[in-house]
Amino acid sequence: MQSRFNLFLLTLLLLTSGGQVLSQDIRFNKVSLPEEIGPDVAGITQDIQGNIWLCFVNTPGLLQYDGANFKSFVNDQFNPNSLAHNRVECVYADKSGNIWAGTVGFGLDKFDPQTGLFTHYKHDQKDPSSISGDSIMCIIQDRQGFLWVGTKWSGLNRMDPSTGKFTHYQYNENDSTSLSFNQVRTLYEDKQGVIWAGAGSNFDFENPVKKGGLNRFNSSTGTFTRYMHDENNVHSLIDDRVRAIFEDSYGTFWVGTAGDGLHTMDRATGTFERHTYDPALPEKLSRPAVKKLYGYADDNITFITEDSRKAIWIGTFGNGVSRYEPETKKITHYSGEKNSKSNLTESSTWWAFTSREGVLWISTWLNGGLYKVDAAHQNVLHTGSFTKSLVLSFVDGPDPFQYFGIAEGLVQMNTKDKSTKLFVDDSKKPGSLSGNFPFGLLRDSKERLWVGTQGTGGGLNLFNPDTQTFTSYRHDPKVSTSLIGNRVLCIYEDASANLWIGTQRGLDKMNVEKGEFTHYKPYPEDTIQGGKNFVVSMVEDSKHNLWVGSWSGGGISMLNPETGKFKHYLPNSSIASIHQDGNGQLWAGAYDGLYAYNATTDSFTLFVDPSTGTGIRTLAMVEDNYKNLWIASVTGIYRINSLRNEVTKFSKAFGITEGLINLSAGKAKDGKLIFGSETGYYSFYPDKISSNAHPPEIILTELRIAGRPIKPGVGSELKEDLLQAKQVDLSYDQEVFAFSFNVVHYSNPEGNKAMYWLENYDEGWRPVGSERVAYYYGIPPGHYTFHIKAASSEGVWAEKSIEVNIAPPWWRTWWAYSSYVVLFAGFAFTADRTMRRRIKMHERERNRERELKQAKEIEKAYTELKATQSQLIQSEKMASLGELTAGIAHEIQNPLNFVNNFSEVNSELIAEMKDELVKGHLDEAKNIAND
Repeated sequence: MQSRFNLFLLTLLLLTSGGQVLSQDIRFNKVSLPEEIGPDVAGITQDIQGNIWLCFVNTPGLLQYDGANFKSFVNDQFNPNSLAHNRVECVYADKSGNIWAGTVGFGLDKFDPQTGLFTHYKHDQKDPSSISGDSIMCIIQDRQGFLWVGTKWSGLNRMDPSTGKFTHYQYNENDSTSLSFNQVRTLYEDKQGVIWAGAGSNFDFENPVKKGGLNRFNSSTGTFTRYMHDENNVHSLIDDRVRAIFEDSYGTFWVGTAGDGLHTMDRATGTFERHTYDPALPEKLSRPAVKKLYGYADDNITFITEDSRKAIWIGTFGNGVSRYEPETKKITHYSGEKNSKSNLTESSTWWAFTSREGVLWISTWLNGGLYKVDAAHQNVLHTGSFTKSLVLSFVDGPDPFQYFGIAEGLVQMNTKDKSTKLFVDDSKKPGSLSGNFPFGLLRDSKERLWVGTQGTGGGLNLFNPDTQTFTSYRHDPKVSTSLIGNRVLCIYEDASANLWIGTQRGLDKMNVEKGEFTHYKPYPEDTIQGGKNFVVSMVEDSKHNLWVGSWSGGGISMLNPETGKFKHYLPNSSIASIHQDGNGQLWAGAYDGLYAYNATTDSFTLFVDPSTGTGIRTLAMVEDNYKNLWIASVTGIYRINSLRNEVTKFSKAFGITEGLINLSAGKAKDGKLIFGSETGYYSFYPDKISSNAHPPEIILTELRIAGRPIKPGVGSELKEDLLQAKQVDLSYDQEVFAFSFNVVHYSNPEGNKAMYWLENYDEGWRPVGSERVAYYYGIPPGHYTFHIKAASSEGVWAEKSIEVNIAPPWWRTWWAYSSYVVLFAGFAFTADRTMRRRIKMHERERNRERELKQAKEIEKAYTELKATQSQLIQSEKMASLGELTAGIAHEIQNPLNFVNNFSEVNSELIAEMKDELVKGHLDEAKNIAND
């Protein structure tokens, strides 16, 4: 039974085509304009918001391009503020954001993107300060802000934008310091601030006398210094019809005229060096050979400019464009001729402009068209396979060899002389490769080369570099220790130097010394050849578990070598590649996406591109020396950065064909990455694939509140233009808003991507849809920061942010809360006073009741007291009488007692006196008698 893998392989074979392709460093990418747009792009400019503006000599007049969408501006006869006329010869974006359009016969227009209105400036014979003519050829703004306007027949004008007044400079045959010719075709301001005007036209019906000249404006005198053709002076201009003026980064001043008119000028001496074409030296500095045109115009240099690599580009009206590299002093010519080295399909160029990220825009004339060139962009090198077939596998061999598995067999390439040798299956030749389609290649720890094949017999092969022969190991149904199956898809060596072989019938562990195999089947019950036991990839983890990836819906199986048992993950997924990165992270690449293993949960989780929210169909993967993970997919090659938070896609813009990239990815010893494809292989150094290091511009283009666009100004939510705004202040009822933005990088605008995040609200970054609008609904009051992160197609990232403050309603403001506090305090105070009054009142009432009760009790007690008192009075009367009687008795007793006591004392004194007399003590007796 044929497996799905074989179907996939068959598809590859059907798509296989021969040929050898080497991507050119310089690619002209044609810009697809809307079908209704005319082909003749007359002018190109870029505004302050990053938009590219194109003007046309036919419909639509003006076209705005933001990298994703086109918007046209045309004349509307019923709208006086629309474009004056649809035939616009030149367009210019000034420093204030205004777009100036020069029409043919209808004057100068100014478009204000803020209002969407056109203001017209036309010649008025009655007003000497009006513009001198209505056919405008060129426009520039000088460093002082003045606008310079060249007209078709009416000379040069300088306009003061603040007043709208024009000053005229015209040819005067009697004044040699006047303008040399009134047909001003180009204007330029050099690095010193000097204005240069080139006059004349290569169209015969406009300037049949071939007049013109180069004019240098002297600002102090308002006069011009003329530089004209002089037949007798080889250091003068070769032709007076000047169309191109440019000063490069080295300070070289270039002037291009009609005819073979490439010049460099010494501005100090006013002399020119002519760089004429020499067919014997086609790489010498010059314009390409002058071509004879259709009779109405002469060939001339249409532009001179410089790219991001400091190479000089010279455009011509009749013979394509040339690129001159000052360092090598060589020039390369590109045209629409069949033998041209580029994919440029036209040879008549008209205008060139370099946008801010370094992309060169070139418009063509006779066949019409617009091209982009990113000189800083380095394409991926694609090499056609050795036998015009697909490359299935790659491995570095011992120096100087590298090995490639292709459909026909094994290729040995000598990296020194690029010589190759093909080993094929030849049943008549002993020691030849057994089978073709070598999917499995391995150089083991002993420098041995192992080759696993699957077609025409297949098997496992060990290469002998000395004899240039192979020892083959194949399945033998009579020998149980032979190879389990002859269709070998992968070979792996573990940390113990064991060799593991993945086949269509299962997994084998090889005893190399004995040439014997031990068989393991992740799904023993599945006996179908090419079923779930179809092993295509293996890797050993730090715990020596072997992770096995199976195609045909077999998912991932983890083999425990000690027990010999499998544990299954991602059932029904067809695994193409397993890889463990430098950080120990295990990855599983499947046709339905890329998965990362989580050891904590013991499960695999789908990895999604953070900027798009989508997975990556994975056919093969490899890690570079910088820990970036590279993925081969059906839609291109992807790079996941070392932090695993940024994904960059490399596809058509890098010369990589979207479609079926093969199941192989490898890394050479010098760090070069190899990706097999259906027509050869891609190879590149990962640090050199992205050479345009200019980050994208992130420009906020509009703020809408509840669907209403907000304009900056007094009383607006925006105090200044969104380009400069640092914050937006919204009210509580403006919780529905949207930011529109643009990611400006024109190298490959389709490959630009972005994501946004409202800090303090969103949980994480959100991918941007095709509209490039971030919508928010019902955002509560608070302080937020709106972030935008974007990457160019080159993988260079940039970030921008703006604060968003949503004020709370008045009842939730600080002063409201302060009022609440005051009111609450007042209420509390009032309540307290009221409660206190009530408490006192209650206390009074209670006191009154208590007093009343006490009064009653007193009254009762009084009554009882009175009765008692009456009784007491009577008792007291009796007691008083008794006391009175006792008192009287006492009062009588006291004197009696005194008399008794005195009598006793006197008796004693008389006795003592007698005694003293007896003793003869007369004096003592006298004293006693005195007492």
